[in-house]
Amino acid sequence: MLKKLTKVDLVNFKSYEKETIDLSGDIVVIWGESREGKSNLIKSLLFNLYNIVPSNMARIGSDGNVIVRTHWNDGTIIERARVNGENYYNIFNADGSEFIPGGLSGFGSQPVPEVIAFHGMLDSDFMGDKSFPNVSSQFDLCFFITKSDYEKAKTFGRMANVD
Repeated sequence: MLKKLTKVDLVNFKSYEKETIDLSGDIVVIWGESREGKSNLIKSLLFNLYNIVPSNMARIGSDGNVIVRTHWNDGTIIERARVNGENYYNIFNADGSEFIPGGLSGFGSQPVPEVIAFHGMLDSDFMGDKSFPNVSSQFDLCFFITKSDYEKAKTFGRMANVD
């Protein structure tokens, strides 16, 4: 069963100093005025879930340490951080114990298979177009306009863990 993201904690990530954002609704819409942090929230999720590191990630004026934690409906947590120049993931079970003792480091710049397997939100590569079916940003074209019926059905099947 696909996990449901319920909240995200941000520490020194781009425009966020220290913030917890509730994402527990059945449908979550992020909207607001320009320069309020909407795109930075999406970038924080891509950083946490898929190891996509944005440029100038640390908040201006911070110590450079960045932490993004995603909380899930089953009580688990994925923590992606860069602290004192070291990049790591910690994944926690609902009881607070480490899912992978000692966490993960030295994983390079690609999505980390252990993290993808843990949250279950697969990325997609349709005809050379890399997409993340659960996330889109303000400049992405609408998925339904740009993809074929087959590609839409395949993506929804993957999101629902159905072949």
